[in-house]
Amino acid sequence: LIHKAMLVNSFAKPTNKWKWQRKWLNKLIDLNLDKKLLIEGMIHWGYSENFMEDSHKIQIAVQQALKNPYPQPLSGLNGQLHALNHFDLRSKLHQIQTQLLVVAGDEDIGFPLFCSEELVENIPNAELVIFQGQAHMIIHECKDQ
Repeated sequence: LIHKAMLVNSFAKPTNKWKWQRKWLNKLIDLNLDKKLLIEGMIHWGYSENFMEDSHKIQIAVQQALKNPYPQPLSGLNGQLHALNHFDLRSKLHQIQTQLLVVAGDEDIGFPLFCSEELVENIPNAELVIFQGQAHMIIHECKDQ
C-alpha cells in the first residue's frame, strides 16, 4: 500500500547496546524520576559529538524535550520499549517491495550504521544516505538537509 517511504536511523532488530539502554531506561521510568533528569541522562544517545560541544544547544534541546518529551505518557513509552526488545524483522526484509530511502547518522550509538546497511542490503528497493557527523537526532540537527 505504501509506494515510497523514508526510514531514519532504523533497524531490523535492536542492537545489544540498545537493549541494554532500554533496560536501564525502563528502570528509570519505573522509578518515576524527574523528567529533566531522565532527559539529561539520555541526551548524549541522541545527538552528535559536535552538538554535544555546545552547552547552549544542549540546554535548548532539554527544554524542548521537557515541553513535550514523548508522544505518549512514560508508561506508554515503557511498553513500547518492552515490545521493541523482541522485534526482529530480518527474515522478512526481502519481502518489502516499497521504495525506501534509508537515512542514517554515522554517530548513532543505539542504531549504528550497520543497522541501516543491513536494511539496504536486504530490501530490494532501498537506498542509503549517510549523514556524516550525525547521531540519532538527524531530524533535529539537519532539518534543512
